[in-house]
Amino acid sequence: MRSHFYLNEDDLLNDWARLAPLFQRVVERACRGEFDVADLKAMALKKRVVIGAFFDEREEPLLAFAFEFRYYPKKTAVNILALGGKRMDEVFSVFLERFKQWAKKAGADFIEASCSPAMTRCLLRYGYVNAYRQLRLDLGGETT
Repeated sequence: MRSHFYLNEDDLLNDWARLAPLFQRVVERACRGEFDVADLKAMALKKRVVIGAFFDEREEPLLAFAFEFRYYPKKTAVNILALGGKRMDEVFSVFLERFKQWAKKAGADFIEASCSPAMTRCLLRYGYVNAYRQLRLDLGGETT
């Protein structure tokens, strides 16, 4: 199993067709109109987010995620915008500790994620804590 962070445009464009389906599931199941798969790609190409992926021995993508840095007045966070794929337990057992160390070296105080109840239950198993409840009042007249 290997990890890869897409820091240059050509790498991302070469692999995007294989990563997009992993993000599509997140958009369909968990997002409420905040972004779509094309938005994630555009944000990555503009260096607003970083895309990371984990591959199995056959070089098939197992899991992909998009993250950004968020700067609060007194803290810095790595905010996970989207996380999708399969074999999460296996991937996290190999890479979560390394990613936490990398995030800390990069200046982050914590890793955060706004996520669905199902993903919340999943992430709680890995040491995440429920810090806030996010509420939303839609100003467009639609319930999302």
